[in-house]
Amino acid sequence: MVTGAYISVAGAALVARPSATLRLLFPVDAGITEPWTRLLGLLCLTFGSYYLFPAWLEHRGVLPPPLAFYSATVVGRAALAAGLAALVAFGGFPPGVLLLAALNALGAASMHLALSADSTEL
Repeated sequence: MVTGAYISVAGAALVARPSATLRLLFPVDAGITEPWTRLLGLLCLTFGSYYLFPAWLEHRGVLPPPLAFYSATVVGRAALAAGLAALVAFGGFPPGVLLLAALNALGAASMHLALSADSTEL
């Protein structure tokens, strides 16, 4: 759970204040641009959710470990798809990034369908 928390906090900081966060670790002239730092932050938030969400579901007794993780990937990939689309719309990213958003949305939808089909068989 600690790993998920620190990855999520790092991700939120990189999305909200990319330059200030990077200056904590790298020299200002490292050549890392703010938009790509936001993308790194978005990925950190997604990976952090893969640790935090299953732990929360398991602790509450909602889902067993494998299903909790798979459910987390549905939420994480859907959020990542929305975040990538927002980076294109508001962050100056090239439209090609929308392909990554679409692939993540498709992956989230297919996993959701697989989990729904699995639950009817239980």
